[in-house]
Amino acid sequence: MSVSLASPLSSPVRSPGSARLGRKAVAAGRERPALDNRGVTLPPLAPASLLSRLRPLARRVGLGSLSGCGLGAIDGTLPAIVRRGEVASLVGVKRCRSPWVCPHCAPRLAARRAEVLRPQVASLLRQGYRPWLVTLTLRHNRNSSLDELFGLLGKAWSRLTSGRQWASLKSAGVEYLRGYDLTHGENGWHPHIHAVFLFSSQVADPSAEAQRLLMRWIAAIRSLGGDVLRDGIDAQPCADAEKAARYAAHLSGVYEASAGVKKQCKSLTSRTVFDLAQAAVRGDEVAAGLWSQYAVATKGRRALVCSQGLSLAGEGDASEDAAEIEAQQALEEPAETVAVIYPAALVRVDPYMSELLEAAARSASDCRAALTRILGPPALGVWRPSG
Repeated sequence: MSVSLASPLSSPVRSPGSARLGRKAVAAGRERPALDNRGVTLPPLAPASLLSRLRPLARRVGLGSLSGCGLGAIDGTLPAIVRRGEVASLVGVKRCRSPWVCPHCAPRLAARRAEVLRPQVASLLRQGYRPWLVTLTLRHNRNSSLDELFGLLGKAWSRLTSGRQWASLKSAGVEYLRGYDLTHGENGWHPHIHAVFLFSSQVADPSAEAQRLLMRWIAAIRSLGGDVLRDGIDAQPCADAEKAARYAAHLSGVYEASAGVKKQCKSLTSRTVFDLAQAAVRGDEVAAGLWSQYAVATKGRRALVCSQGLSLAGEGDASEDAAEIEAQQALEEPAETVAVIYPAALVRVDPYMSELLEAAARSASDCRAALTRILGPPALGVWRPSG
C-alpha cells in the first residue's frame, strides 16, 4: 500500500528500471531510438560517441574532467581495447567519475553504487528493517533556476532530517539513502528526490511514519518559500533490497539510457538530460544551453548520500568496464586483449572509439582492421595487436 497526500490509495510512483544492468541491456541502450525537439526520430549515439561529441561543450562550461575523460593513460598502464564475450571496452585510461554528466561513468558508477548498497540493505531487511521508497518534489515553473531548485531541495532535506521529530525517529531506528531524478519540460526543470527510508522493527507503524515524513516535507518546502503539489510526493513499501538500492542510486534522467535502463519520457516536451545531451551534440542550441545549465548546477553536488548505518565505501573505480561492474550479476568471462593503443594516440582515436568497440565486440580482426584504417599499420608505433 502506497502512502500519498493526494489519496491513501494513489498509485505508487514507479521506480526507475528494475531490470539488471546486464550485457543485453547495454546493447539495447545503443539501439533504442531517441527523439529530438523537432519530433525527428534519431538513433541514440552510443556512450563513447556521445562522450566524444560532448567534449567541446564540456570545455565551454569548465568541465575539464569530463572533456578529458578517457583521453589519458593511468600511470604505468598502457590503454587497451579488451573483449569479454560480446562486450568490448577501453581500459587503462583515466576517467572523470562524474555521476551527473558523463555518458561513460554515470551509468557505471550508479550500477556500482547499487551493487555496493544492495547487500547492506538486504542485511537490514534480515534484521527486521522495512524499506519505503519515497519521492519528494517541489513546485516549479519555466522561470525557476535549476541551481535554486537544487538549493531548495537540499535545504528542505536538511530540515526533514533534523529536529526533535527526526531525533525521535532516529532513536527508534531509521536509515536512509537519498538520490535524485530530473527532467526538463514545458514547466522548466523538474528535479526531485528519490529516497529510501528503512524503518527498524522498533518503529511501530512505518506507514504512519512515511505519512509524517511527507507532511514534514511540505512544511519544510513552504517554510523556505516554496510549495508542493500534493500528488507529486509519494511513498510506497518495498521488500526488494536490489530495487531499493537502485531506486536511490540511479539517476534515471541522466545517462541510464546508455546502459539500457532509461525511463521513457511521455512526450517530446519532457526530456531527460540524456535526451538533451543527444540533441545538443546534433546541433540543437536550446538543448545545448539546457545541458550546460545542468552541468553547471550539478558540478560539485553529491548525487547520492546515505545515513551512517550505510556506506558507499568500496564503490570502486568508474573506469572499470561493464563486465567488471556487473561481476555480481554474471559469471566473469576471461578477457581478451584485442589491441594496445599507445597514450599519444588516444585523442586521435577518440572520435572513432564507438566504431572500434563495436568492431571489437564482433571480432578481434575487425577491430584491428579498423585501427589500421584509422591509425595506420602497427609498424607506425601508435598501436599494436595483443601478444
